Amino acid sequence: MKKFFVFIMMALLATAAFAAGDGETAAPLLAFLKAHWAELLAGLMAFAKVVVRLTPSAKDDAIFGKIDKVIEWLVPNITKSGTAK
Repeated sequence: MKKFFVFIMMALLATAAFAAGDGETAAPLLAFLKAHWAELLAGLMAFAKVVVRLTPSAKDDAIFGKIDKVIEWLVPNITKSGTAK
């Protein structure tokens, strides 16, 4: 949880730096995002899946399913042999 709050603070500082025109301050955040984009995407998808499962409607389940298929197409699951499914 501490890392999440640190990430949020870094994002706020980077946003302020971009607004002020200082790209050097935002560089560490961009480097972090480039290095950990897959983990952040997986975490976002897990959070979205929990929210979708908690809602009673089936419409959001269908929308999440389509988004999940697009992301699975972009980042395929890797099997133990090292090849994509």
